Amino acid sequence: MNARKFLAIFVMFILLPSYPAFILHKNIYGIKRLDETNENFSKLASFFGKEDLRGFIKNGRISALPKNYIAQDYRLSVEKISEISIKNKKRICITIQQKTLYVGGNGPDNYTRIQDAIDDAEDGYTIFVYSGTYYENITIDKSIKLIGENVSTCIIDGTASATYFLVRIEADGVQIQDFTLKNRYGLGVYAAGTKECIISNCIFSDIEEGIWFKTATSFEIHGCKFDDTDIAIFIEQSNNSVISHNFFFFSSISIFIERCENITVDENIFEKCKSGVCVTLSNYTTIKKSFFNQNEYVGIEVSDSYSCYLIDNVLEGCGVIITGNFCDSHIIMNNTVNRKPLCYLVNEKDIDVPYDVGQIILVNCKNVTVHNLLLEKCSVGISLLECWNCRIYNNICYGNFYGVLLQASYGNLIQENNCSNNVYAIDIEGDGNDIVRNYLSNNEIGISLYGVNNRVIDNKMLNCGLFTFSAYNDISNNTVNGRKLYFLVEQENISISSEDAGQVILIGCKNVSIKNATLNNCSAGIIMYRCSGCGILNNRIAGNLHAILVSKSSSCTFYENLIYCNENGINTFHSHNLSVLNNHFLKNEWGFSFLDGNNCSVINNTFDSTLYSIVVAYASKSLITNNYIERSENAIAIGFEGRWNKILNNTIRNSGLGLLINGYWNWIINNTLYGNVEGVQSLWGDTNLFKGNVFEENEYAMDLIWCTSNEIMWNIFRNNNYSIISWGEKNKIHHNLFIENSHKAYDFYRNRWDDGREGNYWSDYRGFDINRDGIGDLPYKIRGWFNFDRYPLMHMVNLTAYIDKPRGGIYIMDRKIFPLPFGITMVFGDISIHAISYGINAISKLEFYIDGELKEIVYANEFETKIEMITGWHVIEVVAHDTKGREARDTVGAWFI
Repeated sequence: MNARKFLAIFVMFILLPSYPAFILHKNIYGIKRLDETNENFSKLASFFGKEDLRGFIKNGRISALPKNYIAQDYRLSVEKISEISIKNKKRICITIQQKTLYVGGNGPDNYTRIQDAIDDAEDGYTIFVYSGTYYENITIDKSIKLIGENVSTCIIDGTASATYFLVRIEADGVQIQDFTLKNRYGLGVYAAGTKECIISNCIFSDIEEGIWFKTATSFEIHGCKFDDTDIAIFIEQSNNSVISHNFFFFSSISIFIERCENITVDENIFEKCKSGVCVTLSNYTTIKKSFFNQNEYVGIEVSDSYSCYLIDNVLEGCGVIITGNFCDSHIIMNNTVNRKPLCYLVNEKDIDVPYDVGQIILVNCKNVTVHNLLLEKCSVGISLLECWNCRIYNNICYGNFYGVLLQASYGNLIQENNCSNNVYAIDIEGDGNDIVRNYLSNNEIGISLYGVNNRVIDNKMLNCGLFTFSAYNDISNNTVNGRKLYFLVEQENISISSEDAGQVILIGCKNVSIKNATLNNCSAGIIMYRCSGCGILNNRIAGNLHAILVSKSSSCTFYENLIYCNENGINTFHSHNLSVLNNHFLKNEWGFSFLDGNNCSVINNTFDSTLYSIVVAYASKSLITNNYIERSENAIAIGFEGRWNKILNNTIRNSGLGLLINGYWNWIINNTLYGNVEGVQSLWGDTNLFKGNVFEENEYAMDLIWCTSNEIMWNIFRNNNYSIISWGEKNKIHHNLFIENSHKAYDFYRNRWDDGREGNYWSDYRGFDINRDGIGDLPYKIRGWFNFDRYPLMHMVNLTAYIDKPRGGIYIMDRKIFPLPFGITMVFGDISIHAISYGINAISKLEFYIDGELKEIVYANEFETKIEMITGWHVIEVVAHDTKGREARDTVGAWFI
């Protein structure tokens, strides 16, 4: 008995024992009025009279309808009338189509927005969307079907929206089919905690991420196309679901499965992606009958997962990577790599691997020999996991991510192999292995070594080198580009000044200097680990993954090096008291990065044509001063908990983003930002000081985004398109000059635009000053929120000088303890005097006087000097001079005790 008849019988005997007819819901496609000429109506009327045709059943209840209509108000229509026999009695069975709502098209009652139709729908409805482009983001909170007219011409586009999710599913049993989804900066479909949802026959194009299912159950994704996505499908903490018959093209990661169980990936095609299927921390994943073609990094990657099944897959130009725990629990069978069998051996010993294989994966094997094989474009040529005493010799590994990969493997011999054009030629994680007489060319990294008691001897590396932080290995007689690989461990007080160095690695060294070397195309020109007091001087380093890589080192100096065309220039981690002086960085992706350290000085360097010039993150108390940066996508970035750093007197020109501030209590003083797309962006950066900077001819001079309690003072904003745009609050903005900017300032939250007495100078201010105190009598309106500069300055400050320490308070041991009224100043002990000057022209010099006697001249617009004073009354004076011959001065009188 089919489902329809069963439900009809149920309704007849349980719900409507006294009714001669009943109505059963099915799918809906339209509305039909049943007038007296309608054949179906005539059949009904002849059976029980037209006055009785007035209701339908929904959710077990009878609902009344207007005369002569089956369900106009509910958009129902008669689909079929038939007679069935139940217990020898004739009954009329009327099948009615389920509710359908329409979006687009030409119907008189059709919706124009998909979300409006969803809001009016109920569980079980179908929403049919006609072809067209719908610029909206939608949330589906009912169990409905959302169907497009044509997958190529029915488009949902959320690119222009600030909402990250294009389609958000919040109900079980949702079906989406026949749409093209676009969301350039966001996600296509997101569902969390749902079950039995289906996404089918959709195209994901011009989208950052395609589908994200989280804590979902029993979903299906099938028949979809993903083109050029970062992550096409991300499955997290979900189970019992199927991904089948999809096509992935140019995706960075096609399918990423994390912490899931019982996910099946069946009969999909992966074409020219970076990664096909990545499985991590998941159990019982099945990947079968899929085709992987020319994926750049890997076809299938499984890491730290249990009992995964890889069956009947075809891989061309890529292969399989297995890493982590439980590697011996997987079932891998009947797969081919480059039209040859994938050799997967578990718990084997004392055998030779067959010659006619496309890739080799050995797990928990002993005394296995792999030799005389050509293994190319298979992700990993030879992989050993928890193996020992195996012999890998005389093989050619070409065009892979890993040529030879050892994980937790011991006592193996890697000898006389030829590995070229791989990312990693040989990657060793284990102890007691011998890597001997291999020829490695044109790899990103020649040998990567983690472990102890390994022997790396007599290897020849061309256009690649060695990468290691491990001290307790025998590394000797290796060459890089035909020159010596210097591997120094715990050496002291020596100097390497020679052109015969191909690469230099220092581990645990003290007071070692590297001079006048040319270190090109060697993976990492110089590696320093746990070093102190070392100097890297006057070297030329180019074409490397890292020009100089520094970890856990201190008090080292990098001076007058030419660093060009590297992926990373000077890259430092967990290091302290470094000095980076007078270096030239040209066409590197990253110039200088300082991560998780403190007290680094970056002084008088030049950066040209870099992606990131200077990056300081999780670091504090660094000094970045007198650097010249041009044509950088991101010039200086202080981010991720960067604190108490000083960015002083730098020039940033013709770059993308000049300064990114994402930390706290930093000083940004006296910098010049000219011709950039964005001068300063403070993103979640709080309590920073921006003082004396010049912003000129930038598209956006300063953006304040979700930041608070910054002080912005004495800056010049001149000839920018936008001067300040603020999305932050509680920032103090005063004594700045806003001169001939196309758009002056926008403030969309609550900030202070004066210091309580004086505000800023605005070149377009048209107020008046009746009492001639230099402050406008009418406030200056800031565009955006209800903000004003209450005390706008009437005149531009041509030049000013200001002593801000000591001033107006009691100072003890160089610290201001509390303020005093009327500018009274008392100093106990020594003190550092700090003064600054600014104006519309450049400052040529500052003169510092004590009691009328000249003490010091500095050729900058700021100085700080520590002095000892005899007890008594003294007058401190500073005189500023600019390039136009103007002069300004400031004095402070103080009692010194």
